[in-house]
Amino acid sequence: MREVIYYFSGTGNSLYIAKLLSSELNFSYRRVSKHLKDEQSLELINQIVLVFPMYNHSYPLILKDFLITLSQRISLSQIHFSAVCTYGNGLGITLIQLDKLLQELGASLSLGYGIKMPYNYIEPIGFKIRGFLDSFIIREHSDLEIKAANELAQCKVREIARLISEKGFAEPEASSVFIESLVVKLGLQNTVQKKVWAKVGGTYTTKEETFYDMVKHMDDGFSINEKCVKCGVCSSVCPVDNIIKGNDGKPEFKHDCEQCFACVAWCPAQAIDFRNSTVERRRYHNTEISVSDMLMIDSD
Repeated sequence: MREVIYYFSGTGNSLYIAKLLSSELNFSYRRVSKHLKDEQSLELINQIVLVFPMYNHSYPLILKDFLITLSQRISLSQIHFSAVCTYGNGLGITLIQLDKLLQELGASLSLGYGIKMPYNYIEPIGFKIRGFLDSFIIREHSDLEIKAANELAQCKVREIARLISEKGFAEPEASSVFIESLVVKLGLQNTVQKKVWAKVGGTYTTKEETFYDMVKHMDDGFSINEKCVKCGVCSSVCPVDNIIKGNDGKPEFKHDCEQCFACVAWCPAQAIDFRNSTVERRRYHNTEISVSDMLMIDSD
């Protein structure tokens, strides 16, 4: 039988956690992909650890696609699922939502934990009535903050690995449960939140499309500045293959975006900006992860 860690990572935080868990548990680790291969190997899996960042108060779109595809290949009911969610502000009900998805697919989440890591997305700086939509900038972190976050993550991973190895069961970690559940119940994500983020990202939205439909074409907000050296790193590190080289050699976006900011974070020339939110701002990626790590498919 086999135990596998499946991870999704944009800036390397979740890959860092996956590698730490792999070292502690002696599990292999693989990048989450929309395209599954090696069906015979899939049949041997009896334990899966999912490692991913929280995006938009939930799990990444590709994780849902992956689990649905996996459920079409093998029965998930006999697999012991654990999950580790990296987050920048609060964990919310992300792991509760993941458990709901797994239950819809005939499985359940046995263990679920959150690990706080440096925040890498844009956020409003202060509350403004006027100019609120122009106040979003990428958060910056000092070297000391990054080092401290990685060290705290190492400590929590050791404890999580012990619990996973015991194949136990526990309620998934969560925060701000009442507020987050109320947002879901009132459908605010597909109304207010969708409209706000469409304007922040400089893209369009319609009444019919969902919030996550809109996120896919928020890559309208990316621009390429004069620093671009046409190296192709952005295309290589994009975990959803959303970036191709255009006729002029510069990146073009295909509107299947996760807003993971891998392209912004890993560009060696800082040639990719998201609106005005990243201009002349320090970008973040995990200091323990390299570009070559990001390009690796699995540890086998």
